[in-house]
Amino acid sequence: MTEFKTMMDYTLEYVSEGFKIFPIISGAKIPITKNGFKDATETQLGVKEYWGKWPDANIGLSTQGLVVIDFDVKNNGLQSKSQLIARYGEFPLTRVHKTGGGGEHWLYRAPEGLDIRWSG
Repeated sequence: MTEFKTMMDYTLEYVSEGFKIFPIISGAKIPITKNGFKDATETQLGVKEYWGKWPDANIGLSTQGLVVIDFDVKNNGLQSKSQLIARYGEFPLTRVHKTGGGGEHWLYRAPEGLDIRWSG
């Protein structure tokens, strides 16, 4: 029998792996808390507080300390991924999240002391 997982179960897994998370409106990318990603928690107590209040909230992931490569389907991201692999070789193994739009987010820990920011 397959066990059904709640959003709180998933968020507890994230924080146990060292990620900082925050609740977002289900079906949107809008933070629920006043300060959005600045309210991200990395504790089980914080998860229980947030998902106790908003059990159907989706999970926002703070990207502080991470490098995230976003292969977005609507912007030919999967084709770009193929081109990058052809040019530079396979990416190091990492955690990959499928997006709602059919794309992928590849997550890497940023090298210690390196502050990488989006420049799009």
